[in-house]
Amino acid sequence: MELTRQSKIWGYHYDRFKHKEQSYVIQNQILADCIGIGAGSSRSKERPIVGFNYGKDNGYQLLTYLTELALGFRRLPWCQDRNYRRGIYNEEKYIYEILKQLDPNTIEQLVSEIKTIYEHTQAELSKVGLSKVKLVRHIAAKDNNYAQTIMGIRSCAELLGKNDIEFEMDILNSFSCEDGAYGHLSDVQIYHEFDASDVLYCSSLLHSGEKDRIFMESGEWVVINRSANGIVSLPTDSVTYDKTKWSDGLELESNKRKAQEILEERTPFHIRQEREFDMRYASLGKHPKWKRKLAEILLK
Repeated sequence: MELTRQSKIWGYHYDRFKHKEQSYVIQNQILADCIGIGAGSSRSKERPIVGFNYGKDNGYQLLTYLTELALGFRRLPWCQDRNYRRGIYNEEKYIYEILKQLDPNTIEQLVSEIKTIYEHTQAELSKVGLSKVKLVRHIAAKDNNYAQTIMGIRSCAELLGKNDIEFEMDILNSFSCEDGAYGHLSDVQIYHEFDASDVLYCSSLLHSGEKDRIFMESGEWVVINRSANGIVSLPTDSVTYDKTKWSDGLELESNKRKAQEILEERTPFHIRQEREFDMRYASLGKHPKWKRKLAEILLK
């Protein structure tokens, strides 16, 4: 698949760091921090947001929430983005500092600017005649086995001759138009042609306004998954991985019966519910007297 390269359409992302005329400059610093690097590893009470371009942490969490509000879609309550329940920088002292900034007026401004960014992206893609974009996503295998799950269902589908596979994908996903980017860290590659309407923004069309500062990676596209249950269905051939680097412990590449069992028994849904969380509040020294205790006893 020939990828849709930003450099061929708008020139190289950094000339180096020059704002191109087609770039929208983000106005709100909170939003710039959510999308870019933000505080990175140097978070503090003064700058508590860790940006999406640094990792999927509190900046990504806030960005996905705002994007859902701005574009009018929502995940089902049992199928929330997996990144809502993680975040190494989600210490309460930093979340508290973020919450203090999010009054109703600020949230409204943030939602409005995301709408503006999306509309700007769509207008610029339309100007150059793009109704589809061909991209690749590189996924590294980690302890959560996300990449390994995709490998396994890909093997089953290939052996059984199935045209499509289903798996969960985050609300916002970073794709690339540079096939070699991060190839040494990539265990699974997803090649797919997306509707241009699924692109929230890309590196050539967005800038933070900070001079001489890298904001996004060259050739990066951020693609929206609007699925209410988080599941996407993609052609089997769009997913690749190097079989020589991975064992096939369940014989999913050779045992049709086992492959069929896996696909029949396995559900693509990942149900997330907080089974244990603290619902208590501070008593602030208020304790029931005998009249209140007696009323409770009589009501039983």
